[in-house]
Amino acid sequence: MLYAVLALVAAQYLGDLIADTLSLPMPGVVIGLLLVLLVLAFRGRRLGRDHAVPGALSRVAKALHDHFGLLFVPAGAGVVANLDRLATEGPALIIVLLLSTIATIALTALIVAGRRGAVAVQGVATVEQHGA
Repeated sequence: MLYAVLALVAAQYLGDLIADTLSLPMPGVVIGLLLVLLVLAFRGRRLGRDHAVPGALSRVAKALHDHFGLLFVPAGAGVVANLDRLATEGPALIIVLLLSTIATIALTALIVAGRRGAVAVQGVATVEQHGA
């Protein structure tokens, strides 16, 4: 299990290194998680879907997920520490949150509709090929 934790820390460090070196506007943690996702995707293709995630990594991920709520404590403390700023910038923040939520829902709906259309078109082509 220690190796799994070290692998996650190494991925985070590598993500930070990439973000800093290339001056990317994305947090290194996100890049590190994308690297983990790529490694697991390649493992899944090579070893099969059931063996994509090593057992130790799965256990570490479950332990982190079980205690995920603790990660919100510092964020909550930060909000309380900046209540005056929240009072002045709160309305703009609410508008931005609402607009970004609407945009996310709309984009998700378009992607799902496009995927369903692609599946439907593929299904029609398959039926036509088989003469049904």
